[in-house]
Amino acid sequence: MENFVNQKKLIVQWIAAIVIPLLIWLIPVNDSFTPQIRMYLVATVCAIVVMVFNLLPNMLVAILLPAVYAATNLAPIATAFNAYSGSFFWMVIGALFLGSVMNETGILTRISYIIIRRLGGSFSGAVWAVFASTLIVSIVTFGMGWIVAIPVVLGVIKALHLEKGREAGLICFAGILGAIDCGVCLYSPTTCGIIDSIVQAYVPEYTTTIFTSILYCFPAPLFCILAIFLILRKYKKDQKKNPELSSTNMVTKEYFTEQLEAMGPISVDEIKSLIIFVIILAMYIISAFTGWSTTYYFILLPYLAFLPVVGCQEKAMTALKNLNLNGVFFASSCVGIGAVGTAVGFSSWLAGLTIPLTSGKSALITCILFMIIIIVGNFAMTPTALLTAFGSSFSEIALLVGTSPIAAVFCLRYITDVIFLPHEISGYLLLFGLGYWPMKDFVKDVGFKSVLLFIGFIVVIYPMWSLLGLL
Repeated sequence: MENFVNQKKLIVQWIAAIVIPLLIWLIPVNDSFTPQIRMYLVATVCAIVVMVFNLLPNMLVAILLPAVYAATNLAPIATAFNAYSGSFFWMVIGALFLGSVMNETGILTRISYIIIRRLGGSFSGAVWAVFASTLIVSIVTFGMGWIVAIPVVLGVIKALHLEKGREAGLICFAGILGAIDCGVCLYSPTTCGIIDSIVQAYVPEYTTTIFTSILYCFPAPLFCILAIFLILRKYKKDQKKNPELSSTNMVTKEYFTEQLEAMGPISVDEIKSLIIFVIILAMYIISAFTGWSTTYYFILLPYLAFLPVVGCQEKAMTALKNLNLNGVFFASSCVGIGAVGTAVGFSSWLAGLTIPLTSGKSALITCILFMIIIIVGNFAMTPTALLTAFGSSFSEIALLVGTSPIAAVFCLRYITDVIFLPHEISGYLLLFGLGYWPMKDFVKDVGFKSVLLFIGFIVVIYPMWSLLGLL
């Protein structure tokens, strides 16, 4: 009976994966909604539905989607697979390799045990430890915490001996909020440079400082903390009802104390791998002040582990053999969604819908419409691409309704964290691609957080901006 129900569910999901794209195919084309945009939406939506329902392995989706883009002449194959020739792919491999080396030497486990024990030695303590750690990493790296956070998240998952499931997903969720979502309050030289270039066209004297994002968006981390608190609370209730389903029942302060004692004194290899991590972290911090490119730190420096004397060659070789690249390929291929979307004109088409929708609306309604447009755009464009594509248009609309262009641009920046699927932001996609976070849990967790951020903007941030004179 159970097999019959599962088969029936699978058939319904496959029908949805076919019918929904077919409905898009039936939409008539015109001068703005071109056949290329329609075909792009058909292919992309089909892949997204397949991904949501886990109908095919993520690795296979990663291969098929860009291949379909190229085969249907939506973009050259170099554009469809452009992530593999860019820095993202190779930086992620370097970050995963470093995390794997630190795991092999044991330093990640040791640090995780210490932090979790100090925060009470419970599973909840582990979740908050990951959030706090990744937030600190994001602060000191000026918004680049999403890639440096990989070893932190992996370390806690390994320390707790978690497999793919609810608990591992909560660890990933906490890491994402600390490393990515709280970044809307942080000074990122790249993002703030884009904001300055947009706003200064309308407000020449404007400059984004290290305090600007904090002033305008400081409630965002509070919404993230609330999301973790509420989801953890529900998790605990579910755990009490079904304690046999939890893999963290034995997580106590005494457990971590015993595990630390069993590890013995810190080894030379542990120290070496930690030094490599600290060097990379320091380089990210220094680069924020010197203007050096951060592109090559994770591409080159993790492989210091292979050098004699200063490295830990045996552990590095084992880490290289055990490196799981499925998530990297999946994340990189999905990055191509944005590149192809730009190539076929999807961003321009979406931007063209903006002005008629906002004509004659109040400042609040205009901001809400901005957010809805960006939420839709997030399905096919990266946050940076959205900021670049819509920043000027939103600024002009803001002036028409009597609102500051600064508010329009920060509204745009804030709402790019309101997502529902992993491919919408590279950092989300990467941590999801590690393979520990089930899709159904991802959609629930991230969707709940996104709803909180959306409501929080209307209830808290918009009134706050009004008091600050930003609107």
